[in-house]
Amino acid sequence: MTFQFYLSHTENELKSINLKIFYGKHKINIETSLKIYSKEWDFEKGRPKNIYKKHYKQLDSRLSHLKIQLAEYIENKVNKGQNISHSLIKRKADIICKKKNSIKQGSLLRLIQEYIDLKKDQVCYSTYKRYNVFKNLIERIEGFKNKTYSINISPSCLVKDIIAFGEVEMYSKNTIYRTLSFIKTILNYAESKGIKTNARSFVVKKQKFVKKAVSLTKQDLIKIQNTVVPEELQPSKDWLLISCYTGQRISDFMSFTSEKIKKN
Repeated sequence: MTFQFYLSHTENELKSINLKIFYGKHKINIETSLKIYSKEWDFEKGRPKNIYKKHYKQLDSRLSHLKIQLAEYIENKVNKGQNISHSLIKRKADIICKKKNSIKQGSLLRLIQEYIDLKKDQVCYSTYKRYNVFKNLIERIEGFKNKTYSINISPSCLVKDIIAFGEVEMYSKNTIYRTLSFIKTILNYAESKGIKTNARSFVVKKQKFVKKAVSLTKQDLIKIQNTVVPEELQPSKDWLLISCYTGQRISDFMSFTSEKIKKN
């Protein structure tokens, strides 16, 4: 079963996000209640361009949630031998879009959230933020695979999914293996609570990847600044230059507010 998001073909800049669903020999097209400006949409990946900006990060999460819920709904109908129609899928999608995203009971994400809540006052803020990064990454992988991971997920299956997602999104190997190590920690936490998991068979080999550092000179930055790029690459160019001159990551900028500005 595969899902493909695309924008409605209207003259308005604010467009509805439509969804194509392919399962077996069937194909269903539905219009969702979710909307986005066409200039903010990544037509190749079928999602918002900037998934690090709070509003579009939430929208991307809702799209993932919609895929997962519809996949479970369709699979349940098929297993029961029930017919699936356009109107049924459309009605179910409307219900899902109206509801606030919730974490399923007994899921790996639910356990991760519980662990993060427990550790919030016990770890430094940077560690707390890193835990949430891992959680958001798992949430995106669930959307990538159109399924919810249970606590008893097969380790080999989960490892394959994480590595596959990391390759598609071009994550560094260090990021992938840090994520795997975090999941191992979560499963061990579950075992300490008396919850049976596959933690013992979840083996993460410690690997250290040496990545050559790339540095830019002032001349390089001037050259980049003077380089004309396509309109869709201009934001990336701007963020690169701002980050280089300030020493801040894009994720830091996304959390900035006017209250954080200090005048000398």
